[in-house]
Amino acid sequence: MIASECPHGTDYRYDQEFNVTIQKGKWYFFFTNIPSDPEIPLQMSVKSNNSVSLFAGKITDCPNGAGEPFLVVPGNNRYVRGFCTYRVDLGMISVGIRAEENVRVFVRLEGQHKENTTKFMVLKLVLILLVMLTLLFTFFCKVVLPNEMKQKYKSE
Repeated sequence: MIASECPHGTDYRYDQEFNVTIQKGKWYFFFTNIPSDPEIPLQMSVKSNNSVSLFAGKITDCPNGAGEPFLVVPGNNRYVRGFCTYRVDLGMISVGIRAEENVRVFVRLEGQHKENTTKFMVLKLVLILLVMLTLLFTFFCKVVLPNEMKQKYKSE
């Protein structure tokens, strides 16, 4: 994929909804994070009043339309959900939106803030709780009770 340098001041977007106006034949670029799990694609919903294409690239090189777009929005003012599977080592990508005509584009980045809770994480927390309770019980039996017993026998 041939790419170009990203413009100075390119926006960073994360798990938000935003809208932009793009002039005919121009681009709008933004940076965003991709999910760390390679099985999970970046999800976004896009709506516009004219046709637009979305491309992905590295954060050092913004896309210039040489490759295939990961999402084409027909421009019927309905949200179209797309999945970007572009992967890079840094975990951040640049997204370019190309407009053929003057267009108002609404973009929703979805699901970036959600962390998947797995059974492993729940099991880990339960084991930590059990270890803490065991240590507390041991401390109580070895330190607190013997001291109370000594105090009781001294007072008699």
